[in-house]
Parts: sequence; C-alpha cells; structure tokens
Amino acid sequence: MALALPAYFLYDWDDDDLYGLAAKRPRYDDSSLPPSTPPPIASTSEATSATAGLSTRSNSSTTARGQSPDGDETRSTSRTVDQESELGSDDKMEVEDGELPPLPELVQDDVAGDFGNTAQSGIIEQVDLYQFMCHTYITIKFGPQMNFLVGHNGSGKSAILTGITMALGGNAKATNRATNGAGLVKEGATSAKCRVRLSNGGSDPYKQELFGASITVERTLRSNGGSSYKLMNHQGEVVETSKVVLDSILDHFEIQIDNPITVLTQDQSRAFIASTTGKDKYKAFLRGTMLSQLRDEYTEMGRHIESIQVAIEKKNELMPELQLALRRAMERAEAGRAAEEQVDRLKELENRRAWCDVEWVEAEIKKGWTAIREEEQKLVVLRHDLVVATAKRDAAMTDLANLEEAQAETQLQKDEQTPKLEEVQQGISAARAKTLAFKNEERQMAATIDKLKQGIEAFKAQLVIEHDRLARDIEAEERPIHDRIAKNEDEIRRHEQIVLEVDQERLELEEGRSTLLQKLEVAAPLISRYQKEAVNLRKRIQNVEASRSNSMLAYGPKMPAFLRDVDAMRWTKKPLGPVGRYIEVRDQQWSNVIESLCGRILNAFVVSNEQDRIKLSALLHRHGVGSVHSIIKLRYDDTFDCSGGEPDANLLTVLRAIKISDRLVEQAFIKGTGCEDAVLVQRRCEGDQLFDAGRRNIRVVYSRGWFIVKRSRDNKAGSTVLAEWRGQKRLSPDMAGQIATLMNQLNSVNIHLSNISRDKQEADDELASIHRRGNAADLRRQESKRSLTQLRRQIENDRHQLLEKAPSDISAVEDLRDESQAELDSTLAQYEEALKRHNAETGSSDVASFVRKKEETSLAIKEADDLLSSLMKKINTTVAERSEADKRIANHQKKLDEVQAEVDTMREQVEEMQERATIMVEDASTICERPPPSRRPRTAEQLDHDIKPLKTAIRARERHLGATLDELNEEVGRRNQVVQRAKSILSSLENFVELLETARRVRMEKWEGWLTSLPASLELHFLSYLATRSFTGRLKFNHKEEELKLHIVTKEDGVKNHGKHHSRWKDVKSLSGGEKSFATICLLLAMWKVAACHIRCLDEFDVFMDAVNRRVAMKMMVDTAKNVKRAQFILITPQNISNSTYGAEVKIIMLGDPARTQGRLAARPG
Repeated sequence: MALALPAYFLYDWDDDDLYGLAAKRPRYDDSSLPPSTPPPIASTSEATSATAGLSTRSNSSTTARGQSPDGDETRSTSRTVDQESELGSDDKMEVEDGELPPLPELVQDDVAGDFGNTAQSGIIEQVDLYQFMCHTYITIKFGPQMNFLVGHNGSGKSAILTGITMALGGNAKATNRATNGAGLVKEGATSAKCRVRLSNGGSDPYKQELFGASITVERTLRSNGGSSYKLMNHQGEVVETSKVVLDSILDHFEIQIDNPITVLTQDQSRAFIASTTGKDKYKAFLRGTMLSQLRDEYTEMGRHIESIQVAIEKKNELMPELQLALRRAMERAEAGRAAEEQVDRLKELENRRAWCDVEWVEAEIKKGWTAIREEEQKLVVLRHDLVVATAKRDAAMTDLANLEEAQAETQLQKDEQTPKLEEVQQGISAARAKTLAFKNEERQMAATIDKLKQGIEAFKAQLVIEHDRLARDIEAEERPIHDRIAKNEDEIRRHEQIVLEVDQERLELEEGRSTLLQKLEVAAPLISRYQKEAVNLRKRIQNVEASRSNSMLAYGPKMPAFLRDVDAMRWTKKPLGPVGRYIEVRDQQWSNVIESLCGRILNAFVVSNEQDRIKLSALLHRHGVGSVHSIIKLRYDDTFDCSGGEPDANLLTVLRAIKISDRLVEQAFIKGTGCEDAVLVQRRCEGDQLFDAGRRNIRVVYSRGWFIVKRSRDNKAGSTVLAEWRGQKRLSPDMAGQIATLMNQLNSVNIHLSNISRDKQEADDELASIHRRGNAADLRRQESKRSLTQLRRQIENDRHQLLEKAPSDISAVEDLRDESQAELDSTLAQYEEALKRHNAETGSSDVASFVRKKEETSLAIKEADDLLSSLMKKINTTVAERSEADKRIANHQKKLDEVQAEVDTMREQVEEMQERATIMVEDASTICERPPPSRRPRTAEQLDHDIKPLKTAIRARERHLGATLDELNEEVGRRNQVVQRAKSILSSLENFVELLETARRVRMEKWEGWLTSLPASLELHFLSYLATRSFTGRLKFNHKEEELKLHIVTKEDGVKNHGKHHSRWKDVKSLSGGEKSFATICLLLAMWKVAACHIRCLDEFDVFMDAVNRRVAMKMMVDTAKNVKRAQFILITPQNISNSTYGAEVKIIMLGDPARTQGRLAARPG
C-alpha cells in the first residue's frame, strides 16, 4: 500500500495550504478480501463420486462436416458448427493492410443444452488477430465454458493466447514472446491488431446502456513502437480509447490478466508442470491468491508510517524555536506602538490624498456634463432647422406627385390615340405594300422577258459564229495561250512560296514580340517599386539630417512640440517618455537587433496613475499621434527584482546589452518586452546549442543574422526571421553612419532603377523594330497576294478563251433557243393575268379615308405631346426644388449627426470617468471613509509636500525597529499562525499515523488468517482432484522457509499398503512424468478454485502426460468446468482430441497447419 506525502509535511512550516494525507487504496477493500475462514467446498467423497469414471458418451448430435475456404476439413460435436464455420473462417474476405474487417453481427449461438452455470458477462466470445506473430488474420470463437484449442506445433496456438493477453492490457515481456509490442508484429507488416469480444449480459453487466450486450477491446501494436486501445460497443462503435477504462472493465469482471495462475503461457505452463522446487510452488500460491501483492503493499505502508514518524520528531524539535520567535515578535511590536501619533497624522493626510484624485475626477465630470448640456442646445436648433427643411421637401414632393398624376393622365390619352394611328398607318401600309408587291412582280417579269429575249438573240448570234468556226484551223491560235498559262502557273508557285516565307517570318516576329511584352510587364512594377523606395529613402535621409539638431525628431516630426506641451502642463507625476529616450545600447553592433525586437514600445510613455494617463491620452490625440505612441500605466515597485529569472552571467541578454537611466522606465521595459530572458548570440546555431545544452532561464534567442530561435513545449526546434524596424533609428547615436547607410541603399536602388530602365528602353526599341519589320513583311505578302489573284484570273480567262475557240454542238444551241422562246411566251401570259388581278384589288380600297383618319389622329397626339412637354418643365422645376431641400436636409442631418456624435463621445468619456471615479471611490474607500469637505481644499502637490517629511520621520523610527508598526503586528500574527498551524499539523499527523498503524495491523491480522485458511482450502480441493484417479496426498506448507511440498500416494501404492497412506508418502520427484504432471494439474485446478479466477487459460498442459493421465486430467477439467459457475476455460494442446466426446459444454477448436507464406490461418471448430 503506497503512501505519497507532500514534501512540506516533512520540512516546511510556512506553506499556506495544508493537504490531507491520501494513501493509495489496495486493490480489494475489506468487503472483497477473502474471509478469515475458507469457503465451503464439496467433500472428497462428493468430488470423487462426481468425477469418478469416464463414461463413453454416444454422439447424439450428428457430426457436421464442411469445407473451409482454405480447403481444411472442419468438424464439431456441438450444434453450432455451421455458424462457427461461417464466422471463424475466411469466408472469401479480403483484408486491406492496416484495418480489420467489420465486426460480425451479434447473434445468439444456438447451443444445445441448458447451461445454468454459464457466465452471461465477462467471458471471451471471440478473438481476432491481424498481422500478429505468425497470423495474417484469424478469427476464433470461444464457448462459455470449456474450450480446447488444438493444433500441431507451429500452427499459432500460443499466439492466440498471447493475443488475448495483449488485447486485455498485458505486457509483451511477460508473455516471453517478445521484449515489447513491436516484436509481436508480423514480419513485413507495419502494425498488428488483436481484438477480444467480451460478453456483457446477465445480471451484472458493465455499463450495458453504453456498451450493450458485448464489449470489444481492440489493441493496435505498431512496428515502430507504441500501441493504442479502442473499446467498442456491440455495434462496433468506438466508445472509449483509455486503458484506465479497460482496467475498470477487467476489475468489474474480475479478470486478472497479470495473474500468472490465471493465464499460464507455454513457458510458464511447462515451468509450472516441470517445476520440482517447493519455493516455486509456494511463490505461485502467493501470487495466484494475491497474498504476495497484499504483503508487499502492507510492508510499503509500514515504511511510510516510519517516515511520517521521523517527520513528526523533526517538527517537534522545531517547536521551541517557533515559540521563541513569537515571543521576540511580540516584544518588538510593543516597542513600536510609541509612534502611533505620527502614524495617525500620516494616515489622515494619506486619506485626504487618496480622495484628492477622486475630487479632481468629479470636478472634471461636472465640467463634462456642462459641456454636454451646451452641445444639446445646439442639437435643439439643428433639429428645428431639419424640421423646416423636411416640410419644404414634403411640399415639393406633393406638387411633384400632382404633376406626375397629370402627366400620367395625358400620357394615357396619348397612348389611346397611338393604336388608332398605328391602325390607320397599317391600312395605308397594306395598300402600298400590295402596289409595291405588284410593281416588284412586274419588274421581275419584265426582267425575265428581257433576259429571255437577250438569250434568244445570243443563241442566234452563237449559231452564226459556230457555222463560221467550223471552217477555221484553231490549233495555231491556241498554242500561245497554253504557253502563257504555263508561265503564269510558274509565277503563282513563286508567289505562294513568298507568302509562306512571309508567314513564317511573321510567326517568329510575333514570338519575339510576346517575349518583349512579358519583359515590359515585369519591368513596369519593378520600376514603380524602386521609385517609391528611392523617395522613401530620401525622406528618411532628410529626417536623419534634421535629427542631428534634435534627437526627438527620430520619434516623429510632432514629438518636439508634444514634449514642450508635456513640460508646460501640471501633472501628479510627470510622464516619462518616449521610452527609447532613456535607453542606451552598450555595444552598437546590437542596436539594430534590439530596436527591431522592441519595436513600438520605444515610442511609449510611462505614467504612474490614472489621472495622468487620462491627461496624457487627451494630449496625444490632440497632437494626432495617439496611434503611434502608447501609454504604460505602472506604479514604481522598489522591491522589483528580475535577477532570479535571468540566464547565467556569461550569456549576453537584451537587458545586459542596454543601459536604462530611469528605474520606472526599466521596470516598464522589462514587463513589456521580457528582455531579461532573451539572449543575444552572433550566429543562429549558437541558439540551438544553448537550448540543446538545457541552459536555464532562456525563453528566446536573437542572432545578429536576424533569426529568432525558440523551442516549443515538446522541445521541438523552430526559428523565424526578425522583421527589421523600417522607421528612423532611435537607439543609434551615429547620425553620420545612418546617413551613409541610407545613401548606400539609395545608390543601390538608383543603380537597380537605371539598369531596369535601360533594359525597358532596349525592349521598347526592339519592339519598334519588330513592328517595322512586320509592316514590311505585310507589304510583301499583300503584293504577292495581289499578284496571285491577277495571275489566277488571267489563267481563268485564257482557259475560257480556249473553251470559246472549241467548236460547239449546233443542234444543242438551237434546242436552247427554242426553249427560251417558249418560256418567253409563257411569261407574257402570266404578266397579263397579274395586271388584271391587281387592278381588281386596288379599285376596292379607300386609301383617301385612311389618310384623313391619319391626319386627325396625328393632331390629337401632337396636342398631348405639347401638354406633356409643359408638364415635364414643371416637374423638372419641382424636382430641382426637392433636390435643394434634400441637400439642406442632408446638411442639417450631417451637422446633427456630428454634434450628436460629439455629445455621445463626450457622454462616453464622462461615463467612463464616472466608472473610473466609482473604481477610485471603491479603492479610496478600502483605504478609509470619505473625509468631510475641507474649508480650505488642498491640492495633491500640497498634500504630498506634507506627507513626505512625516514618512521620513516614521521611516527613521522603523529603521530603528527594523519594520513598520503594521509589519510588526503582521509578524506577530504570522508567527502566532505558524505556531498554531504547526501544533495542528503535528496533531493531525499523530492521529493519521495512529489510524494508519491500526489499519495496517488489522489488515496484517486478516492476511495472516488467510495465510492459515487458504492452504487448508487448497489442500481439500487438491485431494478432491487427486481422488479422480484414487490418488491421495497432502500439501505441506512451510511459511517460514516459503516452501510448498506435494506428497502423493498413488492407487497402486495405496493397495499395496492396505490404505496406510502415510507409510508410502512420495515426493513429486519420485513420481513418473505422467503422474507428476497429473498431480501438478490437480494443484493448478485447486489454486484456480481458491483464487476464484474468472477466465482460466493454460497452454500445453498435457505436454508431459501419458494417454491415461491426459484422459483423466481432461475429464477432470471438463467436469470442473461444468460445476464451476461463471468461469471459462481455454486449454491449448498439440494432441489430437477430435475423436473425444465431452458434451455440449465443451468446444474444440482445431487450427490447420499453416504455410508461413500464406494469408490468413483457418480456424475450424472440431
């Protein structure tokens, strides 16, 4: 039982907090510890009759046979074989790397028989292993009572037990399979998963409303180290990921995964069975019954009690010194009461001084309310003007509405006449359209007739020409034409080549032009940037030149005038600033870095009271520099000391690199920048070295190369670049050096600007050259195009001429002439018919009436337009009047808003002052009640003048006494509290030690009772199990030597000696291998009985047994499983027991021989 005591219980009396002592509770409280007397067990005869004989049981259920996906034959003696073969095999499931298949649906197994003793909660239902040891993926489903896991050597049986141990929070080293979890990951995989599903039903589930009918524990082991947990409900949803919750679940189900008797691995099982030493068996007995853990905890508890007693003795030794200090403090306090008259007078003056600032603020508030009332009178006048302007605007809007209504009526009348005019216009247009259509038709027919007559004449002339051509030789006439065509075709090819060359040249020029345009686009912003930078540098040079005569210009052009106003005003205590004015850099090589990291705090002002802060803030805003210069409110603390937080003395910090001439400014600067733990180094790597060396009190490191080096909470390195201060230098007195640096920067900028401008000019010139070359190429191309057009036209004319010279078919021309004559006759007939129809239609329409109606409608529309024009002039005038009224309203409203904003601002300021006054009143009230108004009010300066000599006199007396009267009284009270607290602590510790000693004594008495009773219970159970083979024996405990020896009498030896067992007691060493293993199994089963283990696992329990002992031991375990309530057995054996029949309570799971290169191992119920 470990006790953790705070350190101050042992040494320090002056801590303010007293913590109650809390001890770690043992694993089980008194109610859960075993009773002092052994629990009732069955007698030896009852146990013998219950387990005697192995009756061969007929297989009432048909052995189900199937084929697993891997081809292994599966068989089972229970009725659940079909379901288990489906859930326990691969089922053609593809498993992706790094994840398990989804949880199978929760189904209630149809198990034959009524198991009244089976546990409904806390048993292992299913185990899934993925990439774990030799298994790629395997699923095993266990029964609620007895489970045999059977397989040849190397089939992965022990790996399944190891997976159960790891999933339930076990340690990899304890399994003797690996030194850590990473060693259990299958070779070649990045992670392994082991998952165990526990039942959560019955009358005692664990948070069933949260987890449901089952709890699944999944543990992931990574090959690079580390692991994680997932606790899932019956639907596969993750509920928790904490191992603490897993431990709570295991405690609730009484699963002792770290108890070596509960889970015996292969090595532990062999060692237990083969062990011949009594000390090993005694040690297993103590660990299995948790007696060794309780003994260790009680021993640790005794050590802590002794340490507390030592502390009590040390504190008792200090009590006389504390009481002596109290007496001396009381004597000094008595001597100090002589100065009470001066203290009273000082207190009266300080009370007046405390309320002096309140009275000043209240006077300012009164002035503020007076100013607000004056501004509110202005608001009344402005609101009246606004009402007058609004009335004029409303009258204009009324007139405008009437005019718009008249305009709308007139427009309506005009709109009514417009459709009539359109209707008349449509009638006229329709008549004109008919006439126009006839005229067009007449022109077309006339054109057709003329064309046909011309065609007929042409045909007649062609007939004459063709008759003449028949008599001529045209070959000589065509030869020059063919030569001219060939020459023109050669010329066409030449011009086409010129066009191609020009197009290629234009493409190259366009590419060059695009490149130059890109250069110009890049150059333009660079030129603009460098020009702006040059202007900025010239201004900075001018400011530095001006700062030679007045260094305050470095803080802004308005700073000298501002400081003059500060000097002229009356202050409670004159503000100090700017802060940089009081700072001097010892080594100028660090001035730029310090100025950049301090930034705007060098522009700040320091005040010591609220009244001065308000006045200074108003003055800053009056000069227009309120956003540039901040205000730090800080009272001077003469006890301020930051040396405890500084690094080692051999390191250069920002604070050590500067000299500050004012103590109040120094305190403000340190609190504002934290410069006491900021280190300066030459190179960035030196900062990393400081952090790696673990040097104390280093928060940040700055290098001359402008790097900021820090470390995160998890000690990860990180660095950023320090932004350089772009304003005028405030900490460097070398004005000439600053000007030279700025001039060099300006020259560099000018050089860059000149180079970029020259490049831009060259690009412009080249762009102009490209433009000229492009125009010349375009001219050549156009000329070639024109030549091509002329040549092609000439070739076409020559070819047409050749066609004309060829003799034609005279009969065909005559046929064309006859067809044209027939078409001419038909067209003439159509024209006469159309003329008759047009005359008939035109005669029936009254065009004159349409024209008359048009004139009347147009006149009405014109009158409406005139009226609309008149109304529009009046509307424009009214709109102008309304606009003027709107402007006046806007002007009045703007003034009203400005005055209202001013009133609101003043009101906010006054209310803020009222809030401050309230706070100041509260602060002053904590000092004293408000004194009555004085007939002769005194200013703060006058009160300070009177307070100062009084304080001097009181301090002189205090120096004589070593402290103030209040401090002396406080010391008396503090010393008295220390003495009383020491007495209280001593009393509490003594009572606590007495309680602890009583509790330890009671627990040790119970432990000794268990040490006596549990061996008796263990021996009775051991004898009952030995009786299954008609063996008898005894357990000989030697608690002093911590040994447990087994003495056995076999059946044969008992018959030979006629039941006189004591004469033939055999030590375990003298037994055969099978008898020895049988006896050890009986001892293990008896320990399981005594330890009340919930889940019992045993690996290769029959490794040293012969067939007879194996059969008896297995039947004994099966019968034990039937009779034990709420217990689950998982036994691993390499022996083939598939032909054995034990009943529905027993489940046999057979593992096939694995090929180490194959995927998932098949598990098949047997």
